[in-house]
Amino acid sequence: FVGLLSSCNPYVIDEITVYNDGFRSNFGGRIAGVINMDGKKHHPNKHIINANINLLTANIHALVPIVKDRISIEASYRTSYGDVFNNVIYKSFFNQAFQFGRISNINNFIETNELQGQVFNKSKVDFYDYNLRALFTPTSKDKIEINYIKAQDLVSNSLTFDWSEKHETDTISLGNFGLSSIWSHQFSDRYTTQIAYIYSGF
Repeated sequence: FVGLLSSCNPYVIDEITVYNDGFRSNFGGRIAGVINMDGKKHHPNKHIINANINLLTANIHALVPIVKDRISIEASYRTSYGDVFNNVIYKSFFNQAFQFGRISNINNFIETNELQGQVFNKSKVDFYDYNLRALFTPTSKDKIEINYIKAQDLVSNSLTFDWSEKHETDTISLGNFGLSSIWSHQFSDRYTTQIAYIYSGF
């Protein structure tokens, strides 16, 4: 969320590997390094549901076994709630995001544009992300994994003039999503083959 939050829900991350140099060929095209984040590699033994709320987000995460040791689903959803409470953290972030904006200072905006009458200010900080993951192991040597992630961020500040419908708005809007499908086959303790399809949009 524009540098305020982790780009990935921490509940869905099981292992992180940092490559400074000498990373594998499937990370080709990178020049500075790679941070590789992996989800859980095994099926859960039971249903697990976690929910929490903090000063920034509300989050729910679930691990659901469909067929024992064969099929399982993982899902998570994280969202802001800045519009519900008068949150000091969101206000602080909003001031940072718009400190150079043309309408960040209402009094200055009114004086600069020689406005008369009442000016109404409204700010909004809103974001969400969700993850879906399906794991299928038809045999002891095969694993098929499907992942989907989507994140949407919105920060906006608007001024509305009481004598007209004219308004000024500054907005930051970002959207990211990713889809992957991976099939792994283990020939032996030393040899494993992996075929993957990955599609992402930023």
